[in-house]
Amino acid sequence: MTLKRVKSRQSTTLNSKSKCVQILISSSVSLSRLMCVAKESCPICLLALCFTHSVPFAVLLLVSPLLVLHRLLESLGFCLSFQGEVGKLHTQSSNEVLMVAPTAFEFNESCAEDNHFMSQVSQEEGKEGARSIVLQEYSGLYDMLTKQVGVKVHLFRHNESHGTPDACFPNNWFSTHSELGHRTLVTYPLKSPNRRLERRPDILDYIQTVKNYDRVINFEEYEKDSKFFEGTGCLVLDRANKIAYTALSERCHLDVAEKWCEEMEYNKLVPFHSVDEQNHPVYHTNVLMAVGTSVAVVCTDCVTISKERNALVDSLAKTHEIVSISYDQMSQFCGNVLEVVDRRGLPAMVMSTAAYNGFTRDQRKVLRSHLAGGIHHAPIDTLEHIGGGGVRCTLAEVF
Repeated sequence: MTLKRVKSRQSTTLNSKSKCVQILISSSVSLSRLMCVAKESCPICLLALCFTHSVPFAVLLLVSPLLVLHRLLESLGFCLSFQGEVGKLHTQSSNEVLMVAPTAFEFNESCAEDNHFMSQVSQEEGKEGARSIVLQEYSGLYDMLTKQVGVKVHLFRHNESHGTPDACFPNNWFSTHSELGHRTLVTYPLKSPNRRLERRPDILDYIQTVKNYDRVINFEEYEKDSKFFEGTGCLVLDRANKIAYTALSERCHLDVAEKWCEEMEYNKLVPFHSVDEQNHPVYHTNVLMAVGTSVAVVCTDCVTISKERNALVDSLAKTHEIVSISYDQMSQFCGNVLEVVDRRGLPAMVMSTAAYNGFTRDQRKVLRSHLAGGIHHAPIDTLEHIGGGGVRCTLAEVF
């Protein structure tokens, strides 16, 4: 945790006070809405908000003591920031991710067989032209994560000698966990042979050195039986409640899913079949749904078997407010979003600009009511168009 002087934020304070006035004159306000406004309010406004709406200041301190401390220090010209350790305070989300820059990115023909979100590179763009555009987009994504949100990024690169055109989607081949009280590193069986090359020893050695995982679980042996299970592409996890959601497909085998839950001591597996609007199986779970601490996004239209759809919705509804998205919104990667922890220790959601624009105003309002750290987005249109994956796919959480 660091403390440093910051420049004046007069314009931000003025905007924050106008929001405070709007809330002060409202007849009622939810605590979650109060928290979202409080995170941008000055200390005096925090007291006024609590007094006006009969919310004891002690409750605000109890709900978010770090938020109050942050605002008090900021009013004195200081900034409280966290570097890497914030994730320890959260079960569901992390302040750290691993990313692989698309320095050797290109259309991966072997993956396009069942990823219907992918599109060929146009002749006008060419491989080098498309890669240049993708790198520019990726730079903006990196800046959004590190500068706006305050996420700690462990950044790698790849080159053509690796033979890994999809390496910028590292969440498919490994995941890390701390929800069982100890650190676990898991590696996964991948369908495409050139994607298996992404399991680089240098990256694994780095992760192990940085985090010193107590346990390492390898599922690669299932590749010889053509039973694939592509990490948190297949797994959308409710880490707090130890529930795993998974859309069965060629890349997500039920046998491996069940074994994963057994090894990870999860309470429940919720498997289901899903299809897109053209009746193609959805290749990965994380393009149709996402689970945060208290809000979930899901395209229930994809789950056409009513028994499976009811089981999915019933399970989510017990612990989360659900934002339902359409087929069209799924195609804009509204399901491919991720909750992270920002520099202040607050839950935030990151996504592409296409996804952000795909959500309706009311849907964004619901999301923000659960995300005191806000919604953040960056345009990665070319990466989504050619690679078939959105922001969530580019992020491998590090716990």
